[in-house]
Amino acid sequence: MPGLVAVLDCEDDGAKVGFAGNPFPIRANYPTARKGCRAAGVVRDWSAMEQAWYDMLQGHLGVDPEGTSVLLTESILTTFQQKKQTAEFFFETMGVSRLWCVNSAILALRYYSDKQEDCDTGLVVEGGATLTSVIPVVSGQILKHSVRHLPHERVDPPALSSAMEAAIWSSPIDCRRALYEHILLSGPSTMAVGYDTALHGALSGLVTSRAAAFTRQLGNPSAKVGYTVNVLAAEHRDDAAWLGGSLFAMGDEYSMLAVSRQSFMEVGAERFR
Repeated sequence: MPGLVAVLDCEDDGAKVGFAGNPFPIRANYPTARKGCRAAGVVRDWSAMEQAWYDMLQGHLGVDPEGTSVLLTESILTTFQQKKQTAEFFFETMGVSRLWCVNSAILALRYYSDKQEDCDTGLVVEGGATLTSVIPVVSGQILKHSVRHLPHERVDPPALSSAMEAAIWSSPIDCRRALYEHILLSGPSTMAVGYDTALHGALSGLVTSRAAAFTRQLGNPSAKVGYTVNVLAAEHRDDAAWLGGSLFAMGDEYSMLAVSRQSFMEVGAERFR
């Protein structure tokens, strides 16, 4: 369909697919033969993953991949080699017209920014099928050295709050306050009732303990120190990455950044670094 961008948000247990501008994505569960093609956000079985991508475009969206524009989400663990191999398949085998890949945490932040407040800095708590990641984003850029991973689908709030605290305190001091104030939940394993409240309580407890220890060091127990914790839990946070991708694909950024098939054939995958 000319002019439309197919947004593919691939997860370990399935995908969310749709055209940019659609209100919500279609759930595309991997067939039994494709299960295990991804694990912890990384492609493990390329043959199965490639067939799954075909299924998403042809089966679920009803489009011929050749000539289609695609926005693909990627994991924080995706390597350049994986992006290169992905681009080669989409351009050389499927013949898509344009392709761009964006980290799912960046897209979740885009969704929250559009729905609740204009912000390009936040701590994205991404709960997937096999991995929970805590990802600090500052001025639209991921602080890779501060990212924390917990290898379980749903992590209890005390353990997760400790990882969040570690991620924030390994980030530059001048952005810590903004990270505490913009904690964004994304992904299906963050949807449990009361999860955001429990997480807020656990992290606030750590902040209070840290502040008390600091005031004791100062010798001034009445000193006002510490941070305000704000956990945002949007209603459709399980689809946050796809919804953010839809917004991204409708904007000027996609038009400017997306690599065309002609450009890829001329210069290769360097644009995907």
